[in-house]
Amino acid sequence: FVHTWSLAVEMHFYILWGLIAWLVAKISRRLASGRRALPRFRWGLGLLTTAFAIESFVMMYFGAVGLKDFSPVYFSSLTHCFPFFVGGLIGVLSGIKAQGPIYRWTTAHCNPIIAGAVMLISFILLVALGDRMKFDALQTYQGGLLLATVLAGIMIYGARLLHDHTPNLKEPRWMTFLADVSYSVYLYHWPLYVIFSHMMVNWLAALLTTVLSIILSALSYYVL
Repeated sequence: FVHTWSLAVEMHFYILWGLIAWLVAKISRRLASGRRALPRFRWGLGLLTTAFAIESFVMMYFGAVGLKDFSPVYFSSLTHCFPFFVGGLIGVLSGIKAQGPIYRWTTAHCNPIIAGAVMLISFILLVALGDRMKFDALQTYQGGLLLATVLAGIMIYGARLLHDHTPNLKEPRWMTFLADVSYSVYLYHWPLYVIFSHMMVNWLAALLTTVLSIILSALSYYVL
């Protein structure tokens, strides 16, 4: 169950970021009223999430120097929380009902083909990067994980653009299903793979892990 470290990082982020967002909202409302408070809130939150992301990555960058075992910087909430803050920045830029000016400009200069191409290119680069990055390589912690985070962020941003440009297009059922169970797949897959990889060849272990993870995840999501 070593993969559950990420759940701890997530919980630390949600607690910290929730409190920060609440404080920034309170301050923004005191400094301005009505519609004027929203731009201040967005700018304040954007600057803070950028600062925290940079701080976390810098801690990982210098904390990895001289290490032979990189677990201290890989598993720590302090050094490996920058992907969450990058995600927070994407949320600030795009918004939900109240979209930011940068996102509105991007939407106006984009179409479904461009958005889909951005997603596809980011996905291909992520797969290639995942194939080349090694857990025990210094460059993974001095730029590799940051690059992977940026590519994932671009892919998410492209998905949001594609969604907004195709409001009347329904997603295929199989895609919606995978989206529903994907988080549970993350929770189930690693223990299953560790067990099966000791019992059979790697490709068969990976295949069996994938099938069982999806089945168990569907039961978790739709039944439990």
